[in-house]
Amino acid sequence: DSIKSIIDQLRHFGIKPVFISTEVVFNGTKGDYIESDEVDPILTYGRQKVEVEDYLQESGEDYAIIRLAMVYGAKRQDGTILTGWLDAIEQGQTSRCAYDYLAAPIYVDDAVQGIIRVIENDCHGLFHLSGPETFSRLDMYETLLTQTKKHGADTRARSASCSMNDFDLVEKRPLNVSMRPDKIVNAVGLTLTGVEEVCSILVKEAFR
Repeated sequence: DSIKSIIDQLRHFGIKPVFISTEVVFNGTKGDYIESDEVDPILTYGRQKVEVEDYLQESGEDYAIIRLAMVYGAKRQDGTILTGWLDAIEQGQTSRCAYDYLAAPIYVDDAVQGIIRVIENDCHGLFHLSGPETFSRLDMYETLLTQTKKHGADTRARSASCSMNDFDLVEKRPLNVSMRPDKIVNAVGLTLTGVEEVCSILVKEAFR
């Protein structure tokens, strides 16, 4: 209700709402989701986002909704998944990584550019803002570890493959929340960066 109130206040002042939603509006049984796919959230967070999405779409007013995939960065201590793993790799630790949790994670610089361009181009409607490739958590880790070794790092770090359901989670996670970003790429001319390239950037900076 507080978010709906904020939306109403924005419209009162003639400001178009741009709402950041999430990949977990989907139940994760299909993957490769496009904007017209039916939502069916199994997480509380996803249900909250869908409620606001519905409010905007049923209002008859102008809006933009951006469903954002998991964001990751390439700067040390930024709190994102790759940099956390890099710390563990440098310390020779084993990292538990889910082989069955699939997503199309997006590089933070691309996420920022996508949101800016939707606003600058006055885009209307629903958009998926994700990376260009689908990865499991395990695949992402192995990509980073490969780049680390390629740049000469001597490490005993390794991955421990597991299921997402092996983690002690409050709610069961949807397993394949990968989204396709074709619509937003075509609408605003966005160029997306792949996971391997970002891993290379991160490792070069760390081990230069």
